[in-house]
Amino acid sequence: MDTETLLARATVTARAGRLISKREALDLLPGLGAPAEVVDDIRSRRYDAHPAPPTEEWTARRARLTRDYLGPAIDALTASYD
Repeated sequence: MDTETLLARATVTARAGRLISKREALDLLPGLGAPAEVVDDIRSRRYDAHPAPPTEEWTARRARLTRDYLGPAIDALTASYD
């Protein structure tokens, strides 16, 4: 499971009390501040019949973008329920 979709699913579950699909989570991620290129990559890997393999450069960039987004996003979600 992609950590990014997990965050979107947890956010909706915490706020609305319902579980959403991974596809729905991908639609919500940009509104939660996720980098569009990361969301596009997840969508491609999950739903394209033959996604292109990632380059080493992209893998490193995606990791950096994901860390930069997820750390503050998780902090904000958990702080809102303290």
